[in-house]
Amino acid sequence: MSMNEGDLNEYRGYNPQFAKRVLQKRREAAGERWPEEARARIKDMLERGFSSRQIALRFDCKHHCIISLVHRDPRLKAVGFTRSRRVEFIDGERG
Repeated sequence: MSMNEGDLNEYRGYNPQFAKRVLQKRREAAGERWPEEARARIKDMLERGFSSRQIALRFDCKHHCIISLVHRDPRLKAVGFTRSRRVEFIDGERG
């Protein structure tokens, strides 16, 4: 996202209107990144009990992206994540 000169001048001091515009642009951009087919697949995976990390591996992104998407999308938020028990791996790391 690039700033034009007017936005840059407003940013030099805290301006609540500028902050609202920036956040609105970020929300709009985030909505464009996840098409409806991907959201439907994520919803299905959530219903089947997949973790954010497992979903992120299938979409080739970081698990924080999945967590924030679920938090922002009301349909995905209604399904939410299920708590799974931690599993001890062979090498001693915890998952």
